[in-house]
Amino acid sequence: MSHTDFLIAVLSLPGSFEGEAACLEELLEAGVERLHLRKPGMSAVELERLVERLAPRWAGRLVLHYQIELALRYGIPQVHGPVNMGSGMGLQQSTSVHSWEEFRALPGGLAYAFISPLFDSISKRGYLANEGLLRLPSVALPCRPIGLGGVGGETIGKMVRMGWSGAAVLGWIWEEPGEAVRRFEQLKKSIHAAAEGIGGGGYDPCAGAGVLADIKTLEAQGVYGYAVCTAMTIQNETVISRVEWLPEATVFEQMDCCFAAADFDWVKIGITPSLAAAGRIIRHLRQHNAAVRVVFDPVIRASSGTVFWEGGVGEWEEVAAQCFLVTPNWEEIGWLYPGADVMERCRELTTRFGCQVYLKGGHHPEHPGVDYLWSGGQVEVLEPVAGGEAIYPKHGSGCVLASSLTAHLSLGYPLSEAAAMSKEYTERFLSSNKTLLGWHR
Repeated sequence: MSHTDFLIAVLSLPGSFEGEAACLEELLEAGVERLHLRKPGMSAVELERLVERLAPRWAGRLVLHYQIELALRYGIPQVHGPVNMGSGMGLQQSTSVHSWEEFRALPGGLAYAFISPLFDSISKRGYLANEGLLRLPSVALPCRPIGLGGVGGETIGKMVRMGWSGAAVLGWIWEEPGEAVRRFEQLKKSIHAAAEGIGGGGYDPCAGAGVLADIKTLEAQGVYGYAVCTAMTIQNETVISRVEWLPEATVFEQMDCCFAAADFDWVKIGITPSLAAAGRIIRHLRQHNAAVRVVFDPVIRASSGTVFWEGGVGEWEEVAAQCFLVTPNWEEIGWLYPGADVMERCRELTTRFGCQVYLKGGHHPEHPGVDYLWSGGQVEVLEPVAGGEAIYPKHGSGCVLASSLTAHLSLGYPLSEAAAMSKEYTERFLSSNKTLLGWHR
């Protein structure tokens, strides 16, 4: 689903307020596709006066709740209410349900159906989220589901990442009626940003690693990727001849340009000239989005043997503390903590510094291919996918895994699920052919 296909339906307040008609016209002018007029607190005369003002220009975007005769009189094509309420009158219809069981039992032919509450309601205090509603069913549905309940500037992004194609907003947009148009614009920007992420790293001409691999991986998961280049790596899949680092000001300028187009909640960082540089990049990101979540793939040495930066435990732990997730491999933890217990160091990173650790096990001396997900001092063991195809070494496999994790997290999956799906994706990449350059599929 493209963010351009996402439907925002705005529900009116049940009563009225001074200047409401003009405000509704401004919302329609701003691009509201469906304006639901649900007015139990308004008299019939007042409602008709409002419809009479809006319908000449906007009838095709209006939806009247229960008012069939009024809809027919003013040429409004859609009504909302119980199923079959407008049957045989040539009107489109939408309805509301509160469970997926109800939804699956709906007849075909509806324009869409509201399902609620996805999140804690803003307009109805105490009307709490039904957590089972947010994840869309995998089976075909009789009509388009439109999520309702607690939808706002932050929660709508989560809906986009979870695959929803529409949302209905009420309480959040009307908290301050004078700000309704600005809030609607914010919703549109959140939808645009939710389907995107940034990959930051080197430009690898063979596209096995670096930002080109980031983009291919993100897109394969349904996430549109922007790229910020930190270095030109003069290389192919077997050797790096040299690395030309871009000036930090140029890196920051690229980031600024990306954030001018959209807000990003998730960013994956790859090679940097030093840990201090990685820290400065994260701080610059947070000037644009203080809540941005960073997945840091600490590329200390390339598989070809090139060293990008030497380990410095203090700096490493300071940067890790600023990240949501770090994705070192077994050897890299060994380089950072010479002679230490690798698993104990990962546990301490999660308990002392608050980040999660996905420990890539491709270089494990005894159990290659077994990965470990650490969170809050607890570990989850990720075995190779049972019955998987033959695995072949690949240039950039660690980059692909970290980018896949970023994609799945940005789509709203819990960390454990994102880790399992990313491991499976990476194994498909590794088994795609016998060369060092894999196919994304």
